[in-house]
Amino acid sequence: MSDIEDEIKVWLAGPEQKEVPSPALPYPEKLVAFIDILGVTDKVEKDGNEAAQIVTLMEQIRTYVKTECEPLFLANRLSFLQIGDGFFIVSDTACINDICKILSVVQWQVLVNSHMLLRGVLTAGKVAEGEDVEYFIGPAIIDALKLERQNAIFPRIIYETMKIEKYIKKEDVNFKYIIEDQDKINYLDFLKYNIDNEKLTAGELTLLLAEVNKTLRQAYKNKITEDKRVAQKYGWLISKLAIYST
Repeated sequence: MSDIEDEIKVWLAGPEQKEVPSPALPYPEKLVAFIDILGVTDKVEKDGNEAAQIVTLMEQIRTYVKTECEPLFLANRLSFLQIGDGFFIVSDTACINDICKILSVVQWQVLVNSHMLLRGVLTAGKVAEGEDVEYFIGPAIIDALKLERQNAIFPRIIYETMKIEKYIKKEDVNFKYIIEDQDKINYLDFLKYNIDNEKLTAGELTLLLAEVNKTLRQAYKNKITEDKRVAQKYGWLISKLAIYST
């Protein structure tokens, strides 16, 4: 009898002594947001010797994220993780309205205070969290990255309605600033949310965003001849701002 046959015979004779692997832990169902700061790569490539400026910018943006997320983080209902110039935010599905507000405020702060553009995605699905939030892993993380790259395109945070409504009843979503864009993709209208929340008039908005508009138009002008795809991102936001500034 061969060694293999001997091992099989022993294994069959004492099944109670076999090492049975632990059952796989299920992925919890969570809301997953991924946001990415546009233009940071260009700054690194063009200003390679100005690391302090890039670090200061990212620390500023991290502060926006941390400050807005803190109440839910302290309540153990949310975690976030920075990876380069991007952030993952994972929360309980019951936090849907809070997450929409958090993302809208962060996007506003990035634009108004840091004069940077942000795009991203809010979706839902299965995700697990590493100890001390060292990492997130799961199908929803992969989905979020794919959706952000393929569908966000412009400086907007897309709202993945079909996936979110698998876990959250439509009537439980009372954040009223989810709108459909011209390409039929839903996104969070962070401009309208913050304008309403801060009760800004068209005149006040024009004054507040005067420098932002100047930066956006200059960037559009610089990019339109060298990279039309990038120029379109600035053009998209310029057109949205124009709607609320008139």
